[in-house]
Amino acid sequence: MPSLSQKLWSTPKERAIEVLDWLGKTKVRCEYNKSAKKYHNEARNAARKAELQAEQQRISYNLEKLLNPMNQPNVVKSRSLTRRRGNVL
Repeated sequence: MPSLSQKLWSTPKERAIEVLDWLGKTKVRCEYNKSAKKYHNEARNAARKAELQAEQQRISYNLEKLLNPMNQPNVVKSRSLTRRRGNVL
């Protein structure tokens, strides 16, 4: 809508009726803007991708926590596990 913006800035406030007449003649469509729709779709896709990536990281973190016995604080570790990791008690 750059043409409307230029018209509004170039017309003084006292002559606002001229802008309304100009709008009626030019038939500027305010409801549909292809570039705005494209930007909206790109932003929505980026947000969805970020949500999926965050969910994947959360699942990976929880799996790693469950599968690695050294990360479980409520499990008694055997000496073989601690020696294998290089941590001798």
